[in-house]
Amino acid sequence: MSRLPPLSLFRKEDYPEAPTWFTRAIFVFNSFFEKIYNVLNGNIDFTNLDMAIESVTVTNSVDIGTGTNGYSFRNRIKRAPEALMLGSVQVANASTDTELTAGTHINWTYDGEYIKIQSIVGLSADTKYNIKLILM
Repeated sequence: MSRLPPLSLFRKEDYPEAPTWFTRAIFVFNSFFEKIYNVLNGNIDFTNLDMAIESVTVTNSVDIGTGTNGYSFRNRIKRAPEALMLGSVQVANASTDTELTAGTHINWTYDGEYIKIQSIVGLSADTKYNIKLILM
């Protein structure tokens, strides 16, 4: 995707006949257009989408999926999460991502502060994994 041309902001000097309220409005317009320009010019990321990536190392059937035990981490987005997805999964100390079986998914809950992973269906039991979770 190509970059946008340089951003040209409104300047008071360009509108000498404009009423005084327009001078105040220029600040609002410029602020809005600058934010939109930055998003469209490739500066969009998990932070300004109110998403987060959580990296965890867990042993399936030990750290998660054992009834009342579970792996918990603090919610780092500004609202209650709506989705938790697997980003990448590697067997610990492996150099490539692990191929997951069809139907792999996360069972999780949210208590108002912490996300608790109850189980990850589709991972081998008693295997240590490095996992990147996408919190939305």
